[in-house]
Amino acid sequence: MSNLKFFSISIPKENRIIIEDNGVGMDEYIIDSHFTKIGRSFYESEQFLNSTHNFEPVGELGIGVLSYFMIADKVTIETARSIDNSLIIEIDNISDYFFVRQGKREGPGTVVTLDLNKDFKYDSLAKLIETFATHIEFPVEVFDSDGKNYLIKNRINFSFDFSDKYHDLVFPVNNVCFSGYFGVFANKSKNNPFAIYHVKKLEQNYISLEGILVSSNDKITTFIMPSWIRSNLVDFDINIMKGVVDLNVARNGIISNEKLTEFKKTFEKELIAVLIRLIDENKAKILEEETDINYSEVVYTFF
Repeated sequence: MSNLKFFSISIPKENRIIIEDNGVGMDEYIIDSHFTKIGRSFYESEQFLNSTHNFEPVGELGIGVLSYFMIADKVTIETARSIDNSLIIEIDNISDYFFVRQGKREGPGTVVTLDLNKDFKYDSLAKLIETFATHIEFPVEVFDSDGKNYLIKNRINFSFDFSDKYHDLVFPVNNVCFSGYFGVFANKSKNNPFAIYHVKKLEQNYISLEGILVSSNDKITTFIMPSWIRSNLVDFDINIMKGVVDLNVARNGIISNEKLTEFKKTFEKELIAVLIRLIDENKAKILEEETDINYSEVVYTFF
């Protein structure tokens, strides 16, 4: 296998999904001490924290194995942490015993096979992954049920699909709390290049935590967006770093606490910086044009 980190997901037959990676894998100690112990995450253990690794794990609570059974009746895992130490774990039921035996895998990594339950339905696995894996560290190759291969990469979720009368200004942002993009609607009109485009936008703001989508609904957007700015002017697609905020158990909402208060301050600071940059970069153009706009008034367009 290549040293390049990869994930692949395939559907070899109906009602089965196979997920493979060439990551660090698991050995017997990790399986016995963490994987089979609900609520004990290996990524929070002293062994992992003291080790050298070049990735940020998503798992924190040690309940990831339970999530398999939200869509699967049976789970089979083949994993190896070294070349000659492959193990197979079979789980026939969420409340049953784990069966562990010797595997045949050559090289570190893990293969998870999910035998899906009849209630799990989807139109396109690639589209489903693309929706939720919004800021992924490594590309994901998907061999979908339609027989086609898809390569899913990190991308900007929101898009401006309007006429050529409006700018689609996108600004990258990167700090210790979050990374991603802000997008700003601006009129291309010569008379008022910063007129706000009043439009009802649906699900144009995306919040992820460690690469996995948390929410794209208006409620959480309003909760984070500063009250002084018109929400229909700015779109954003951001990925929050580990430990910056706390999520609820369902991982679909952010808990209101001191962490969120500090995060909102950083968010507001970055947003102000983007708006100042937008104005400064276009200041000369505004002043050169024959327009009755006062430069100082342009600032108030955003409020």
